[in-house]
Amino acid sequence: VQRVVFTTDAGQLWAINTNGNVLPGFPVRIDGVTVSSPVLADFDSDGFGEIICFTNSAIYAFNHNGTLCNYFPFFPHESGTLFAASSLSPILADVTGDGTCEILTSTIDGDILAITRNCKIATGFPLTAGATISATMLANDVNNDGKIELFALATDGKLYGWRTEGVQTGSEGILWNQFQYDAAHSGCNSAVSNQPPIKSPGKFLSTVYNYPNPTAGPTTTIRYYLRGTAQVQVKIFDLTGNQVAELCDFNSTPGDNEIVWNVGNLESGIYIARVEARGEQQGVSFIKIAVMK
Repeated sequence: VQRVVFTTDAGQLWAINTNGNVLPGFPVRIDGVTVSSPVLADFDSDGFGEIICFTNSAIYAFNHNGTLCNYFPFFPHESGTLFAASSLSPILADVTGDGTCEILTSTIDGDILAITRNCKIATGFPLTAGATISATMLANDVNNDGKIELFALATDGKLYGWRTEGVQTGSEGILWNQFQYDAAHSGCNSAVSNQPPIKSPGKFLSTVYNYPNPTAGPTTTIRYYLRGTAQVQVKIFDLTGNQVAELCDFNSTPGDNEIVWNVGNLESGIYIARVEARGEQQGVSFIKIAVMK
């Protein structure tokens, strides 16, 4: 299923199909002023295409169904940096040689950042160009030595280049290597999908947690991972066994999903959430949620 993905000046990320219908989970809110066109790639190797974009204040990575990828967004102020104030797009390439691609972008000081899938600055970075980067970077094996080179044009008129530890084998090692994906600037990555990937061994329902935890309200988000389509029911109990809430999602999709629980009318305390998924398979999980007001 093909998707068209775009951002708006109102701070929203949209995903629609080729019939013009908005896909489930969209639009989603992104804080700050959008300064890049979205990038689509299977960033976390889960078989789905993720959507990556950045604003003047953060890097966002979203799953195919509009939920945030684990650990994101990345806030540059947490690392003492600020993004270049220009409409540059991130690129995705394995520049560390660990077999996974990093998100590459730049700061106003001319530093090149490589952000890992767990939202950390990669070892060996930042690289320094000495001036603000003026165009979207390029990653490619230009000399056919099997290693990925990285190039950046800066405002001092110089083209900077680095030989990285990343290895390119065919299409492996680079997911999105330049502005708008390819030399034609098509912005079209036919390798990504929002169809269910081949199921790997593991629990049908897993990685269940909520954030923030503890929560001071008014809401907390219950997040869970599914290996297939399912109807999900969440029942929440206090420590005396009384049910205080019930939440349902009748169309949870494979991958990460979220349900928002409004705790505004509850007293402070510990609550138990029972999360049950029924679909191609079944799964049940329990988590503790702390409400502090």
